[in-house]
Amino acid sequence: MKYLATLLIVLSSFVVKAQLNSDKLIGTWELSEFSYNGNNVVPQIHGIKRYKLYTPTHFTVLEINLQTKVITTSFLGTYTLIDSNYAERIIYSSGPQVKAGGNYLAKVSFDNEDTMVMVAKLNGLPMDERWKKAKSDPFDTTSK
Repeated sequence: MKYLATLLIVLSSFVVKAQLNSDKLIGTWELSEFSYNGNNVVPQIHGIKRYKLYTPTHFTVLEINLQTKVITTSFLGTYTLIDSNYAERIIYSSGPQVKAGGNYLAKVSFDNEDTMVMVAKLNGLPMDERWKKAKSDPFDTTSK
C-alpha cells in the first residue's frame, strides 16, 4: 500500500507538470517564420498565414491563402508537452503533405507568453518554427 501511494504521488506530479506546460500552449498561435533545412521562409511573403489552435489535449492547424482567403491546408490531432518535450499525433489531414497517423516530436521553448519556438527534425532534416500568439481572428486575412 505504501508503494502504491508513492507511485500515485509521483505519477500525479507528472500529470500536473504536463498540464502546467500545456497551459502555455492553449489558444491560437500564428506562424511568423520557419526554417527547413536552412531555408528561411516568412509565410506572409509567400501569401499564406498558418495558425495552430490548441485546447488542453488537441490541436488544429489551418493554412489560409491570403489572396483567395481559402483554407488550403488543415490537419489536427492530439499532443503532449512535458517540460520542453513536445509530441503530437496526426488524426486527420486534408492533404498529402501531412499524413494521418504520423507522429511529430519537437523541443519547445517559450521566449515569453507571446512567442514560442519549436525545433525538430522533419524527414531527417532540421526544422525551426517561430510562433507568436495570435491577436486577431484567424479568418481575418487583412491584418499582417
